[in-house]
Amino acid sequence: VQSSSGSLQFEAVWSRAQAAIMAHLWALVRQWWPLLLGNILEWYEFGVYGSLTKELSANFFRNSAFGTWSGFSVTFLL
Repeated sequence: VQSSSGSLQFEAVWSRAQAAIMAHLWALVRQWWPLLLGNILEWYEFGVYGSLTKELSANFFRNSAFGTWSGFSVTFLL
């Protein structure tokens, strides 16, 4: 049987541990969120560009698939 003071000490330690874990998780989210968002947007752009390849090649690159994907690679590298 624990005394009430022992229970309070455990709760205080547990509360500090939870705060430390949450601070660490928040730091990870703040660090990784821009990377994840940039990756998601880049894959979205790749999907949209891939689905519009025929239209882009017909309207902008004289039906050249190589020219179309070269244009995408230039925008990807910049």
